[in-house]
Amino acid sequence: MKKIFFSIILAIIQSSAAEIANYSLNGNAINSINNNLNGVIVGSVLPTYNRNDEENSALLFNGNGYIRVPEFKNLDFGNELTVSFWMRRDYSSNYQGIIGNGYYTHNSFEIRMGRESGGTFLFSRARTTTEDIMISNKNVIEIGKWHNVVLVVSKDFMKFYIDGNLVNNKNKKNSNFRILNNELIIGANGSTSERFYGALDDIRIFTNGLSENEINDLYTNTYDKQNLSVEVYSDNIRKGDSQQIMVNFENKTNESLKFHQWATLTLPTSYILSHRLAEEIVFSANSQNSFNKIINIQSWYPVGKYQYNYYLMDESFKIIKKTVNFNVE
Repeated sequence: MKKIFFSIILAIIQSSAAEIANYSLNGNAINSINNNLNGVIVGSVLPTYNRNDEENSALLFNGNGYIRVPEFKNLDFGNELTVSFWMRRDYSSNYQGIIGNGYYTHNSFEIRMGRESGGTFLFSRARTTTEDIMISNKNVIEIGKWHNVVLVVSKDFMKFYIDGNLVNNKNKKNSNFRILNNELIIGANGSTSERFYGALDDIRIFTNGLSENEINDLYTNTYDKQNLSVEVYSDNIRKGDSQQIMVNFENKTNESLKFHQWATLTLPTSYILSHRLAEEIVFSANSQNSFNKIINIQSWYPVGKYQYNYYLMDESFKIIKKTVNFNVE
């Protein structure tokens, strides 16, 4: 019975909404969702003020640098994708890449800006196994001003939102994105040319098409009504020892939140163990919560890199996931 239940949980994970990347760009390219997808800064990319005039809370691209995320190679996005970010373009001439995993026809998706219409031309291309779709907008982006841009590619459509407003949409066939051996590039096009001039902040990538309410929440900074973090006590442990996982959850809402929680442990052999089956947990309104999980690493477990995945699922089946890695010697 437990095996059947765990299989159901895994099926929910695979078919539910998931945020796979959240780059706050607070002076670095760390992904707070999954540290396997951390970015690497190449060249000159400097900390700067964000849209709220907070210091060291965004990154400034001056045409001499970009960010690469190597582990995006061969990533399977499925048939849906949402990419959200805040941008300020400072230089209107030339084409400038913002984010994508390839250039022109050799990508799964890309978002770039052109020199047309005074540098306000914003466009995106999505390539699936059955078609190549392009969507664009002019005269909404203002040079030197912060804007929130959201690309939504759902099963049946592709949409562009700027500052919470729908600016263009197209119908599409229900087919999966192409899986390519390409890195994710931020601040340039997929071939690392057409460098961006301006500031970028709060880049988020989801493997589902967000709703209009969720897109508005991203624009108004109310999407994250809770904050989950997971840490390990030690980055390196020996076989036969125990690993302590520290979980912190902040409920920023005025009501209690109920979740089911569970975790998985991926061994170096790629074998997945269920650390805990679904258990109900309730966080009271406006609360800060901390608790520990203990993993016993058996003496016969293999040495190498382990991945601990912690999940919370709310009553609408929306899943929050955090991943942390450690080594067993």
